[in-house]
Amino acid sequence: MSFSNDFSNRIMDPYLFYENHAYVRQFLMDKYRKLDLSNNNTIAYRNTETFTSYVQQAHIQFKTAHLVDLTIKPLMLYYGAMNLIKAYLLTVDPDYPRSSAVLQHGLSTRKKKKIPFLFLQDEIRIQKEGLFPLFMSYLNPSISVDHRYHVKDLLSFIPDMQDSYHFLLKEQTLVPIEIMQQEPTSKRIKWRVHETILDRVNLTPTSYESHLNRFGHYFKYASSTSPYIYYTWQHHDSLSIQHPWFVKNKQGDYLLWIQNNHLAYPLPQVATQFMLLFSLSMLCRYDTPLWRDVILGNWHTESILVRQAIELVMDQWPRLIFDLMH
Repeated sequence: MSFSNDFSNRIMDPYLFYENHAYVRQFLMDKYRKLDLSNNNTIAYRNTETFTSYVQQAHIQFKTAHLVDLTIKPLMLYYGAMNLIKAYLLTVDPDYPRSSAVLQHGLSTRKKKKIPFLFLQDEIRIQKEGLFPLFMSYLNPSISVDHRYHVKDLLSFIPDMQDSYHFLLKEQTLVPIEIMQQEPTSKRIKWRVHETILDRVNLTPTSYESHLNRFGHYFKYASSTSPYIYYTWQHHDSLSIQHPWFVKNKQGDYLLWIQNNHLAYPLPQVATQFMLLFSLSMLCRYDTPLWRDVILGNWHTESILVRQAIELVMDQWPRLIFDLMH
């Protein structure tokens, strides 16, 4: 299989070496050695063909998604993403799949939609077993995962869709923060955010520090100089803010999630985008008339957001899962 066309170079080029069995075997051996497996060589040899097959199939599906009409893009993208998740799982669990239960989607949505149908209110439920909950267990077991999310929740977590989300829905869920100083030696970052954030969450500067530190005591309130509140982040292992409420857009700028009245906590971008693909693919597959209404603009706001989400996932998702593997 060749990765020479423009689409592949832009989207799937990081996976180029996964065509090569010798490279994949060494890659898996290194992964399994870190898992303290005594027979890592034998297991890597056994899993090489499977891993390569997942990646090659995903490449075909992402390439096809790039070429086909919008009406069937979600199906190609979702199954391509599934194959890359399976490849990732082989790097952390050499015996994947351990049971038939993990071969299920692990997500569900209502196949028979309520009328009148609002796509932004479509609900995606996380099941106890299946591919997605297994994937989440390896991402970060400490992440608070709710059992159900609405499409609107998921869109609100994506930094590169925040401008459209804010403009079309008149809501802001991610606010920009400004990095003021980075100290490589001490791994300390000083940052500031506009003081209006505290009004939105009904907290004082010091209580907001405690609010942020529910995932680990890395934040400290520094000072206030109107109209900004200053905080620091310090972690011995990282010179970037690693926190589920902080995300980066494609320019590398941080945005901070504001809870407001949202009951669902943000998920990692790789999980958020996968859940969106699941919802879109199920609608595309099981309720074609409603799906065509959504994408052809009968619901103008939803059509714009859906089209942008599909393009963004097609462009970003392969890189997100690739970064997890390394």
